[in-house]
Amino acid sequence: MVRRGSTIVGIQGREDVANAVAKELRRPFVLSKIDHYNAGEGLARLSKEVEGPCILIADVDVDPVRLWEMLLTHDALQRSGTSHVTLFAPWMAYGRQDRQAKPKESVGGFVLARSLDVFRRIVTVDAHSALFQRQFNGRLKSVTAARLTVPIALKKQVTVIATPDFGGYDRAYILANHMHVPLTTCRKHRTKPGLFGVKTTCEVHDIKGERVLLVDDMVDSGGTLKEAAKQLKKQGAASVGAVVTHIADPTNKPSARSLGLAYLHVLYPRKGKAPTEWVEFLSEKLR
Repeated sequence: MVRRGSTIVGIQGREDVANAVAKELRRPFVLSKIDHYNAGEGLARLSKEVEGPCILIADVDVDPVRLWEMLLTHDALQRSGTSHVTLFAPWMAYGRQDRQAKPKESVGGFVLARSLDVFRRIVTVDAHSALFQRQFNGRLKSVTAARLTVPIALKKQVTVIATPDFGGYDRAYILANHMHVPLTTCRKHRTKPGLFGVKTTCEVHDIKGERVLLVDDMVDSGGTLKEAAKQLKKQGAASVGAVVTHIADPTNKPSARSLGLAYLHVLYPRKGKAPTEWVEFLSEKLR
């Protein structure tokens, strides 16, 4: 997926995942140190020279300062002589802003794509939608973390995989096919933003007594998961749990109980030390 021998680059203050991946792959690691002038303007300075291809590993957060640090780092890498910079952003904010909902509104996903056009290639994990990916004109590749869900599903003795909306069908299909269990699809109808603005219908045959696992790319308020769990239980499911790849706000995770779930597992919490299995997964994608 990336050029052999690439140097791994991390940005100061959020370099933990990049450093861990570099150690896992036994590749050189370079830190982009962020400094500031007296007036507050940012400056990126590399810890060492980088001449060959490199991979910058950093999440695209909602904080515009973080985005600016990423762009400054790209400039420093180019001025150092690197021949090719790939951005590996496991989490990308603004994925849900993939279309104009109302007249005179901005489309954050489009703006983000134009802001990152300095990168020839960008890789993320479980992008929110195909429409969001298309904003990047072929430069964004999404890889799925579905295989990380398998150990959790086996431990919970899951017998049916479900997707809370049709947009996550491909991700759920991969998991269900791997585990050789049935797949059921829910269709979401959003009536208004937030936890109570979602209505769901589930296309099911017979899930009475089954242990159902909902899989999705991310959780925010949890309204989609809550409504899907409610409908699945109405259809007779013995239990409903959920595994999501990302959480929109890592400081405010909704509880499984409040969503009517038996459990809620986030693969990439973006808070604290990255799980070992996540580091191994990212390293696998970069081999």
